[in-house]
Amino acid sequence: MSDLAPFPMFHGTSTLYTDSFRQGYLPGPWPYRDEAIALLQRSLRNLTAASAEVEPWILETVAQHSGASNWQHGQIYVTPSRFTALKYAETGGRNGGELLCMCSLVLNRLEAENPATALRYRSEAPSLERFLVGAGSPMLVVFDELKLSELEAERDKLCVDDLMNQLNTADPMLFDLLGQQCNFRLKPGTGTVSRIEKLGE
Repeated sequence: MSDLAPFPMFHGTSTLYTDSFRQGYLPGPWPYRDEAIALLQRSLRNLTAASAEVEPWILETVAQHSGASNWQHGQIYVTPSRFTALKYAETGGRNGGELLCMCSLVLNRLEAENPATALRYRSEAPSLERFLVGAGSPMLVVFDELKLSELEAERDKLCVDDLMNQLNTADPMLFDLLGQQCNFRLKPGTGTVSRIEKLGE
């Protein structure tokens, strides 16, 4: 099997990351992961102390951020399914992804419970402000020639080669269904961007 992925791969993201994804270049790192998780943890502690209701999936994100989960915030994931990538772009485009959406949601709730604390937390995280105010819009990053050696399976026990074989030999009608179930983690420092599609324009 060739080391090249036999089809394009997509990453759904936000225009807030325009500087991180430029055509012809490797994706840039996102340096705010730890700051965002710390903000989410602080805000949640205050909300739960006030007996405010918090969705289980937000609590789960905080519990799993250290590496127990099969996804890691701050990493770049790609999918052969344009539909899946568009879904991620549309749900996370405004704030810059799932983690930032949660930060914004929890911080807004904290503002209703304790405005002074919420304001202080915002002022302590100035680099996150553009994400928290929702200044972005959906963006799709396309990788036309990713190498299989640049990819890791989203779930550690699965093999990239096996997944690619399944996708490559699938009936065209099944490809899209299978592709929606396959996400791959892009290894840091790999994956040249082929093109960008800003969906809000």
